[in-house]
Amino acid sequence: MLMTVVDRYRSLPVTDRRLEFAQLQLELLEDFRVRLLQVRKEMLDSEQSVITPQMCCILNTVSYIEAILQQWNNLPVCQ
Repeated sequence: MLMTVVDRYRSLPVTDRRLEFAQLQLELLEDFRVRLLQVRKEMLDSEQSVITPQMCCILNTVSYIEAILQQWNNLPVCQ
């Protein structure tokens, strides 16, 4: 999914549209981050162990997104 975003970003011919698209992606990532924090808070409030299968999935997801964003940082189209 994330690589599809880069492909779509590349095809935008106008710089202003690229900036709008990048802003949209930032908003989506922020919404996702907030949701992950909500899930974490719910888990802690319910006194579940911090290390649950759900928490492992969340940590894997965060790790993957970080790796993809690092790759994007190195792409010429994103600089």
